[in-house]
Amino acid sequence: MPGDQDAAWLRAFPVLIPGESYYSLLARYHRLSGNLAEQYTFRELFGNRPALNAAVTLPYRVRLIDGKLPPESRLSSDLVVRRCTAYHYLRLSGLFTDAAFEQILQARTKRGRNQWARMIQALQGPHPRHLRFCPDCIRSDTREYGESYWHLIHQIEGVEYCPVHGTRLIDSHWPDGEKLAHFYNVPDRETADRLAAESRAVSAPDPFEKPYQELAGVIDWLLRNTDAVGTESRLIELYESDLGILNIEKLLRQLTSAGVKFLESVFPGKEVLELTDSLYWNGMHHQRPVVHALMIMSLGGIPWISHYKS
Repeated sequence: MPGDQDAAWLRAFPVLIPGESYYSLLARYHRLSGNLAEQYTFRELFGNRPALNAAVTLPYRVRLIDGKLPPESRLSSDLVVRRCTAYHYLRLSGLFTDAAFEQILQARTKRGRNQWARMIQALQGPHPRHLRFCPDCIRSDTREYGESYWHLIHQIEGVEYCPVHGTRLIDSHWPDGEKLAHFYNVPDRETADRLAAESRAVSAPDPFEKPYQELAGVIDWLLRNTDAVGTESRLIELYESDLGILNIEKLLRQLTSAGVKFLESVFPGKEVLELTDSLYWNGMHHQRPVVHALMIMSLGGIPWISHYKS
């Protein structure tokens, strides 16, 4: 019977791996389901929807999976959002509220789609990139879990190096964008090593390797500790506790303390000018999360913010 068949498919839903992205979780389910076509997987999880899209870093129609996941998966839409997406990290920007979150969960309205686009730009910047991976993670994941997966942290703006291994991230062949129309597998170990070797062969030495590694560590810490850190307003209170009453000159001095050229590499082209204009008009209010990560880095990095965790 169709109902029994659906239940059998859903019993194959994978166990969430720490640090896994929502897109990766769905891609692994598709592999386990035995479905020959991707649209069958989407129909099982989300019903008869015309769009065939899986979100990489943000929730997309995730509420629709409630009631369809088997109890042994120990998952719900709220848990998926908290552990597999960057939404709560995105909340470090005062641009977005709980109301904005509700509008994108099912993305059915024009207003919800507009919120989605604004969130993506705040989270990933204006230049979407390919799905990225760390070749060392692929090796360690395979040893520990028997397979690898797309790590959420590797897809976030400002993260150019793996925060665990310090290895430069590699672009996969899979296309740019936040919503992908197909389920792409993480490269196997052999393919990952080949792509890493090809990347090293054509890449010049990175003068910003160390600051980028530190920035990746700060972003990774924030992604895992957003509840303890709080909101953008809370972060601004912490800045003021160290800097006194904030003014734009102090902000700019702090953000450029790691080097102006590094800042220009994080925000290429005219983005640095846009950031400066935004800081002049708004201070630290309504900034992208990566700006807060840079601010924390300039104030002392993880040790500084960890001091305020409680």
